[in-house]
Amino acid sequence: DVDIELLLEAIEKIENREKDILTQFFLNNNLKLSKYTELEKKYSTSKFLSDILKRSITISTGKNEIDIRYLQRLLDLTAIYKPLQIFSTNYDICIERFCTTNSKRYFDGFDHEWNGDFGNREEDILLYKLHGSITWSRSERGKYTRNEIAIKEDIINPQTNIVTGEIEVPLILYPGKKLEYSEPVFDILLELKSCLD
Repeated sequence: DVDIELLLEAIEKIENREKDILTQFFLNNNLKLSKYTELEKKYSTSKFLSDILKRSITISTGKNEIDIRYLQRLLDLTAIYKPLQIFSTNYDICIERFCTTNSKRYFDGFDHEWNGDFGNREEDILLYKLHGSITWSRSERGKYTRNEIAIKEDIINPQTNIVTGEIEVPLILYPGKKLEYSEPVFDILLELKSCLD
């Protein structure tokens, strides 16, 4: 019964030391949550709680037993529209799983890294994820990648790119951050505008 997006917004306000609403968490400009502060220092990140929450969203929406039967009607649409363009605000991987299960090729803007060229594609489905995805991440250097390696059920330790060794954060946007710049999401919003025009 918790609004996960509202919780994430509140946690980021704490992390950013915003005092407009959350003054009870601060004393003399310092965060009063001693265990949180210890973890911040241990993991060298001021975004410790929001990163944990984003990883828990990834774990809960990336499980193998996700029911995708409700998407079967998309098969009829893929026979009519070539390619079928789907704009989604969901972070989950239901449509990707649907495509894999039904041998449909899809493109979500990533080859492995962000490509964003949706024009003249041969795939069955063009998937535009307006709020990001649990499989997308941003590295410490601002590099955007899609990670399809099995999700570790570890919400404490940060996700590390096994090739570069960089810490990565899931690229998920939610109501309080919809206007925050990230190249993939910005490019997809432009695609939506173009399709609507």
